[in-house]
Amino acid sequence: MRKFFATLFVVLIATAIHAKLYNFAGIQATDIFTVGTIGTYTMDGVEIPSISAAAGTDINCTIYGMDDMVINYSNSSGKSNILKFAVDFLQADGKNVILTFSNVTIGDEIVLLVSAKGSTSAVFEALSGCEADANNLPVDKKDYLSDYVQVKFYATASTVQIKETSGGFRIITATIGESSAQEVSGTCGDNLTWTLNLDNGALVVSGYGDMYNYSSAVDFPWYQYASSITNVTLPSGLTNIGNFAFYGCSSLSAIILPANVTSIGYSAFNSCSSLTSVIIPESVISMDNNAFYGCSSLSSVTLGTNLSSMGDYVFFNCGQLAELNILATTPPVITTYTFDYARASSMTINLPEGSLEDYRNDANWRRLLDTAADEVSGICGDNLTWILNKENGTLTISGYGAMYDYNSSDDVPWTNYREYITAISIPDGMTNIGDYAFWNCYNLTSLTIGQNVSNIGNYALYGCFALTEINVASGNSTFSSENGVLFNADKTTLIQYPIGKTENAYTIPSNVNRIGNTAFSYSPLASVTIPGSVTNIGMEAFSYCTALNAVSFQEGVTTIDYAAFGECSSLQSISIPNSVETIGDYALYNCYNLSSVTIGDGVTTIGEYAFASCTSLVELNVLPITPPTIYSNTFDSELNSSFAITV
Repeated sequence: MRKFFATLFVVLIATAIHAKLYNFAGIQATDIFTVGTIGTYTMDGVEIPSISAAAGTDINCTIYGMDDMVINYSNSSGKSNILKFAVDFLQADGKNVILTFSNVTIGDEIVLLVSAKGSTSAVFEALSGCEADANNLPVDKKDYLSDYVQVKFYATASTVQIKETSGGFRIITATIGESSAQEVSGTCGDNLTWTLNLDNGALVVSGYGDMYNYSSAVDFPWYQYASSITNVTLPSGLTNIGNFAFYGCSSLSAIILPANVTSIGYSAFNSCSSLTSVIIPESVISMDNNAFYGCSSLSSVTLGTNLSSMGDYVFFNCGQLAELNILATTPPVITTYTFDYARASSMTINLPEGSLEDYRNDANWRRLLDTAADEVSGICGDNLTWILNKENGTLTISGYGAMYDYNSSDDVPWTNYREYITAISIPDGMTNIGDYAFWNCYNLTSLTIGQNVSNIGNYALYGCFALTEINVASGNSTFSSENGVLFNADKTTLIQYPIGKTENAYTIPSNVNRIGNTAFSYSPLASVTIPGSVTNIGMEAFSYCTALNAVSFQEGVTTIDYAAFGECSSLQSISIPNSVETIGDYALYNCYNLSSVTIGDGVTTIGEYAFASCTSLVELNVLPITPPTIYSNTFDSELNSSFAITV
């Protein structure tokens, strides 16, 4: 064991009732005026220099007289010396002293030579960043210089805090150096002990029975060393793996679970990012939530024959999982999220012979099996089927009649495979594209509407961020397209402007009289021109067009509907035409860079929250002679300090 030496002597006698703050930063002997004392201090007949510190040593001592005291030592030049005190601390019984050592190397030992000074014993405890030596005892000694007690701690972090409780004490020396201890140990169950070799990171658990369940990721006994644990040996008599037991053991690459383990606790192996494979023995019946959450290198998992249930997120974000071997003939109960984000680019799932039908009859297992397959399929209407080839990204719908309308995007049968969909083939016999049908198919680049489709449901194409063109088959009597933009048949309603188009500006054709709901939502357009033929701007028509900074109206629009320009954060000014009668609820909500608004003289109603959260609004020009109807929340309750209205 090597130690590093320099000397620091400080004498502080805590007798004042009021707080004093002593700051010693890189102090030299000549700086002794800081505490108003020069020369030496005699303690039990021995002369000790009052202060002598090596350059680069920082000490901050906050003394609260008879209350709690805090002493901070920071050796800013690294572990280059012994820190020596000759310090009296006499605090009231029941008060605490907290010693903080920073810039410590993990694995160092901190040895305090101390004696008691007061009516009760001094007890030293590990507060944070360290483990107390198992042999530490309360300090009862009275002969301050010759009859001291050694208390020892092992650093598990670069900052160490040690707390003294009960009585006063005197520190003779505090030595920081490389630890002579090669192991730390403790208990982890009523009949289980553990030992960790600090040199090689080997953790050995011994005994039998249940491991304790721990309450958090900083509660299990070896948590300070978790990242340095490279190998774990578990006893054959172990019956469960406790909650959080091996959380964050990021250097652990393998684990052998004993044959008598029946359960694996909550987050037991969470964030063991080097773990590459695991075999769950046949004795295991249940695995709790998050058991192997975030094991990002885990590529192979074998599940034992008697496994009956797995909770949420057991293998969440195990993105390299390529091989899943399942030995249980009866499908274990899993949730929608047990294997969420747990697959490599290709994954093989091996089932017991004859069990495939049982697994496919379980909705959650079927979803996982489909995820691993090259092709997935199902039904999407009374007379419609679908198949997705994940290799080429084509979703092919076959049959005739109406697609089902879905209540939300989660109900769409291909919702778990949206990331694969780049192209969609719609048959001529299909008559309806259901609500939410292609919601957030964010890699879809093109779409052709079949010749008999007569209805496109709400939010059917919402969030298709890569979509650059929508085409309509010839002969369709309901829809048409121009330059990849979807219209109704006579092009009087603009239904959908593809979000993935990269143009900065767009002029709406002069025959359009209505802009449909969500028609431009999330578009990257910076400028749009709306002709006088348009009378209605639909709900959320331009919502979340965050690059939109210029909107040019011609007279003709009468209604700006709900949230039509909501969240257009680049919009700085807007002039509402005189033809507009109604500005809907949330129409320009949270356009927080909007500074100037002109309300045309035909406006009669401005809806709730229409200009709420427009925090930059300073100029409002209101042209109507008769004040429009507004609400208490139409504008922010706290307007910009420079806000002004011109009527």
